[in-house]
Amino acid sequence: QQNQAISGQITIIVCEAVLTRDTEVFSKMDRIVSATMVQVIQDATLEGAGKKPVWNHKIEFNVNNINDNVRFSVFDKDTFSSDTIGEVKMTFNDIIGRDNNYFINWYTIKFEGKEAG
Repeated sequence: QQNQAISGQITIIVCEAVLTRDTEVFSKMDRIVSATMVQVIQDATLEGAGKKPVWNHKIEFNVNNINDNVRFSVFDKDTFSSDTIGEVKMTFNDIIGRDNNYFINWYTIKFEGKEAG
């Protein structure tokens, strides 16, 4: 049953991160979390958050198939560009868990194959 094509609205709350990768030498990083599903991108920016940002940002997706992928990326926002801290890719099925209702978990983000938080 876990592989069924289930559709509907999924609400994800991106709460916080404990990051190990730092892209700044002299200042605290301004963290952006980005959730991407196909063409849908939703961002939440937290300025001066350093390595332990807390977003508590609600993201809602209209999902046609629970096996579709979603990618969460964390960036350090700079004036003219953004440096990638890391990302994690999974299916919505991975997020909602076995009871298809409510699931809380920490996920490891990676940058170039190495753990970043």
